Amino acid sequence: MHLPEGIIEQIRREADIVEIISDYMVLKKRGRNYIGLSPFTSEKTPSFVVSPDKQIFKDFSSGKGGDVFSFLMEYRRITFVESVVELANKLSIEIPTQSGTGQKQNPEKVSKRKRTLELLEEVKKYYITSMRLDEKHTAIEYFMKRGFTSDVQNKYSLGYSPDNWDATVNHLKSKGLTEQIMLESGVIGKSKNGKLYDRFKGRAIFPIKDHLGKVIGFGGRDLTNSDKAAKYINSPQTSVYDKSDVLYGFYEGIDSIRNQEVAILVEGYADVVSLSQAGVENVVAVSGTALTEKHAIRLKRYVNSVYLNYDSDRAGVNAADKSIDLCLENDIDVKIVVLPEGQDPDSIIREKGKKEYELLLRKAKTFVEFRVDNFKKNNDFKNPKLLSEFLQKMIVTINKIKDVFVHDHYINSLATLLNLSESERNLLYQEKSKSNKVTDKSKLEVVKGAKNTWQPENMMSELKQVLNDAEIKIFSHLLHSKDIKQVIENLQLTSEFFQTDMAMRIFDYLEYLEFNTTEELFQQILHSEEADEDINSILTNILLINEEFRPSDEWEKFRHIEVLNEELLIQQAIRSIILNNLEEEIRLAIERIEEEPDNESLIVNYRDLIKQREVMYEKEV
Repeated sequence: MHLPEGIIEQIRREADIVEIISDYMVLKKRGRNYIGLSPFTSEKTPSFVVSPDKQIFKDFSSGKGGDVFSFLMEYRRITFVESVVELANKLSIEIPTQSGTGQKQNPEKVSKRKRTLELLEEVKKYYITSMRLDEKHTAIEYFMKRGFTSDVQNKYSLGYSPDNWDATVNHLKSKGLTEQIMLESGVIGKSKNGKLYDRFKGRAIFPIKDHLGKVIGFGGRDLTNSDKAAKYINSPQTSVYDKSDVLYGFYEGIDSIRNQEVAILVEGYADVVSLSQAGVENVVAVSGTALTEKHAIRLKRYVNSVYLNYDSDRAGVNAADKSIDLCLENDIDVKIVVLPEGQDPDSIIREKGKKEYELLLRKAKTFVEFRVDNFKKNNDFKNPKLLSEFLQKMIVTINKIKDVFVHDHYINSLATLLNLSESERNLLYQEKSKSNKVTDKSKLEVVKGAKNTWQPENMMSELKQVLNDAEIKIFSHLLHSKDIKQVIENLQLTSEFFQTDMAMRIFDYLEYLEFNTTEELFQQILHSEEADEDINSILTNILLINEEFRPSDEWEKFRHIEVLNEELLIQQAIRSIILNNLEEEIRLAIERIEEEPDNESLIVNYRDLIKQREVMYEKEV
């Protein structure tokens, strides 16, 4: 099968390696990267690493590594072309038919999903246009009243469904779309008398996107303020929209979420947009359902902590309470933002601003504080039966935390907040031990095993078997450069600078290949017929080390601190190699002089080497 030009690059851009690999195995966030148990060996401690920034993986137990195509080829035991086709099917990317044989796409499956996504994209554009052409400015006035600027409206693709039952239907018919695909999209409904209608008629529209930014559904806000109409409605479950697995605003906020490793979970679409506009971008909302296991698993891929920031009404408090256990079960630290009575995140931002909201975040409560406050507020906490039931519930929740070493902290906090006596405190520990002996044992084994999990230091140790420290630094900084070839040219680097055979091989290989960026280099190494497995493995390790040890993006804020230039760092490493070479030459010169003490030329050469070394030590790079 011949692959059209550009199709591989398109798939690579749209395929998130963390999302794809997570379909086949469990990954847990660790610093900038993700780790998991190798799918290729029967290891008991994780040595499989995925870098979302570089879009690569490395399995240290088997030595396998590469990009998303490489993973599928190894895991599914398929060819490169088959991996391209499989990813295209998954991402609903159609590969234009060309002559040739090989793996074929499933045209029915791809076509149906593709048509549905195309229809939803068309509806999104139609709603945006309808909002701008609406003579009454109904939705625009609503959004402006909320303080939504045109920029944030564009960012979230906000729109308006015309206040006409069949306007959207007629528009879609004019585009040649069939009744069947309209109904399958979830946007269009069908009445008992067989008439098609727009489910979102007359509503402000919030498009719901998947993690790739493709529209998969809609949320609609009533603009009539009628008691008869639901305030919000959402798309029904469809072949492309699974509300139990989708978080509103995830696509728009993913960069901030990934960088901060924290997500703020709110209830409403307007809350997400308001917070984002104010500069709080690591925010998402569930759409048409409570927080689910799938939501928690998706969040865990990117965050260590979640702030639950639901509305201050009874429904919001209950929703937060139910979300606590789901987060803890999935190893997510959870805090609860408590808002003043009658407020929601949107109203706080509009009325009091970002600083007030950030203050509320800093004051967020632990799940123990949150539940104790609510228990005291709604119950007679001195009633023995009610107190006993509450304490048992709290012990069950605490036992869901995988890190057993924080259990004591929460139990002590619980006892202190409820003013329990020493004997009552001891009973809490007895209850904890009784209710979860087996789980505690298994968790301790996990904690002990964690000491042997993959570490960046292990990766460095592997590199040091074939490269010296200075060579590792040079290649590390080269791969961190925006234009590798240009840096090599500027520094006049040659293979003669290097000391180990592997370093010379790598440098010669870099000189041979045609590329500019690290990404172009890596793709050539992975998929070239002349690929060198040893070099592939070493460069993958170096790329992952770059991710583990490079400074946090937060350093960008400190502009008064000078950022070291990559070329300067490489020059320092080169200087180190030159000094090492000089030391070796001096050692050999001394041995020769000891053998021929009267040879004047050897003495002159020795003095010259000493002088070169002195110059190098004095030289400021």
